[in-house]
Formats: sequence, C-alpha cells, structure tokens
Amino acid sequence: MLDLLAEPPLPVQVISFDVAQLSALLAVDIPAGKHLPQSFTISVARLDQVHADISGNKWFKLKFNLVNAMNLGADAVLSFGGAWSNHLHALAAAGHALGIPTIGMVRGEVGPQLTPTLEDCRHWG
Repeated sequence: MLDLLAEPPLPVQVISFDVAQLSALLAVDIPAGKHLPQSFTISVARLDQVHADISGNKWFKLKFNLVNAMNLGADAVLSFGGAWSNHLHALAAAGHALGIPTIGMVRGEVGPQLTPTLEDCRHWG
C-alpha cells in the first residue's frame, strides 16, 4: 500500500487557484517504487483550502445564488440557520467579500450572548 504520509513528504505543487471559482487544485507527484512500476501525478482538489471563512462545500452551494443575486441587482441576500450555522457563517463571509449585504434569520432563541459564529456574521454584515 502506498503511504502518502511517508517521510520525506511527496513533492506537492499548487497548479491553479482561481479566486472566482474559489478552488485549489494541487498536483501530487507519486514516485515509482517497489510496488509501483512507474511514477505518475494526481490532481487533488483541496476543499479545506478554498477559503479561511467559506468552507469548500458551502461555497459550491452558495456560489450560483450569490451570482444570481448580483446579476439581479438584489439589495441583500437572506437565509436561515441556527446559532452555530456554518451556512450563515459562510454566507456572511462571502457576502462581505463580494460586497453583498446579507441577512441571517436565526432559528430558535438567541441567548444573552452571541455565539462566535453569529459574532462573525454580525461583523461581516
């Protein structure tokens, strides 16, 4: 079995990063060895490296709605989530980055102190 975490680390090179697409594609060179007759390169999409505040899967869910809102000239984007909602967090971060005001409707009761997630949302707008 090929150990991808073996020492020394395999050479990894970022071969593309498109801010508009918010995706990172890495090239990983796999050298030939005892059980692998020839070397090859694989491409890996690292969704954990998409954005510090917009997790990869959330970006892919939000992207087309945000583009549509911009194309329609919407005043803001509204969505629903809980007090610890990664969705509201990603929406607020993306809206802030793109200059689109966002409104988060929080399900349930908000306690006397905002969660760190909602603090970020309030900070981003």
